[in-house]
Amino acid sequence: MTGTGQQPADLHFPALVNGLDFLVSAVGSLSGDDGQPGPRDMKYAVLHLQAAAETLLKARLEMHDPALVWTKVELFDQRKHEAGDFKSCGVKTAIERLRDTVRTRARSIRRTLASGPWAASATGSCTSG
Repeated sequence: MTGTGQQPADLHFPALVNGLDFLVSAVGSLSGDDGQPGPRDMKYAVLHLQAAAETLLKARLEMHDPALVWTKVELFDQRKHEAGDFKSCGVKTAIERLRDTVRTRARSIRRTLASGPWAASATGSCTSG
């Protein structure tokens, strides 16, 4: 409870929701108060865009295997993960793990998309089956 007798707000933000929120904030900062971003708006747009990218990369890793978000995958502990009590990997490692570990599934999805009636032809136009 807070000092006012009210329950505290839920402070749990799943990675995907958090990443998308950073992205929305970055876009909002770029619009500025009068449609033109000022220096402060640009600063926060860049900061929030970086945070969005990092958070969304880690959210994708977590969808595949939560242990992949940990700096040391072999030390993964579900309870600590849920509590946020761990050190997560950096952007470079997240990209490498996505490329090296999750790529098989991504290739399969690309093949499926490329073979459907919606796939673009060599001229760049869409076919209609």
